[in-house]
Amino acid sequence: MKKKSALLWLVLVFVLGGLTAFYLMTNSASRSSESWDRQFAVPDIERVYKIFIADRRGHSTLLERGNRGWIYNEKYPANPHVMKELLHHIQYLDVYYLPAHAAIPTMVKDLATKGIKVELYDSKGENIKTYYLGSPTADGVGTYAIMEGAEKPYVVYNPSIRGSIVGQFMITGDDWRDKTVVRENPDRIRYVSIEYPKQQNQSFILEKKAEGQYSLSPFYEFTPRINKPLNASIIEAYLQGFRQIGAESYENGLPAAKRDSILQTVPFALITIKNEEDKETRLRLFPIETPVVNQKGKTAVVVRYHVDWNGRDLMLMQHNLLKKILWGYESFF
Repeated sequence: MKKKSALLWLVLVFVLGGLTAFYLMTNSASRSSESWDRQFAVPDIERVYKIFIADRRGHSTLLERGNRGWIYNEKYPANPHVMKELLHHIQYLDVYYLPAHAAIPTMVKDLATKGIKVELYDSKGENIKTYYLGSPTADGVGTYAIMEGAEKPYVVYNPSIRGSIVGQFMITGDDWRDKTVVRENPDRIRYVSIEYPKQQNQSFILEKKAEGQYSLSPFYEFTPRINKPLNASIIEAYLQGFRQIGAESYENGLPAAKRDSILQTVPFALITIKNEEDKETRLRLFPIETPVVNQKGKTAVVVRYHVDWNGRDLMLMQHNLLKKILWGYESFF
């Protein structure tokens, strides 16, 4: 009986010893596999102050963290929604799986011919890491990737999403830019004028005279003045509409002939906004009317505008977003 008991103890010791050795070997292999060339993520995303992206087609993008958000190519406010997605990928990028040895030559060729270079820098301008992203995998989840200076590529992914991450790094041009056209504190607006070339009697000029006090006058001298007291609450409600108005898209890529044709037509409205910091925003609205047959067989009209923004950009904007500021002179009484 004692011999059997001793034998059982001996077997148990060997089993436990084997399990312990397996655990240590596995854990050691796991730690060694977490080498620098696999660490694509930047968990502390606040460390990232500058992102440089370049592709093989000659496109390059510079994104820098500023006091009021990210700046695109040292000039334009970056789209906060696009930046949120990009930073999320940078923060959580992880190895999806290790490629088979036979697949490595194909991956390396892909990265060499199609790879997108991503450089990340901290607030001091020091490089955090640089890697290359290639094509998506066949399952649409992973993306070919290799760390600069490494010999072996990996397949990476963002565990929190379903789908390849590379598209977020392939954005170019105006798609990086913030599409906010008007963003004003209503209390800081000192001047608004709207000129309606085809409805001149509805054109007006609204000016701030003192805190909570405004004057309203016709835009054209020949328009009869309405001699009624202004309703301050109506003016305050109107100015709320200038808090934020965004565009649907940039249209700067239109052919020059098409752009010129649009800008040479008579605009529906010309809007000028000035704030107390002397910032001026100018909009010229050119209507686009699209007939749509609804379920009852009646024709409805969906209205958008081509908008000349400060004489610099051509935007596409929805009437439903602009209508809150497209008031007429008579609307304030």
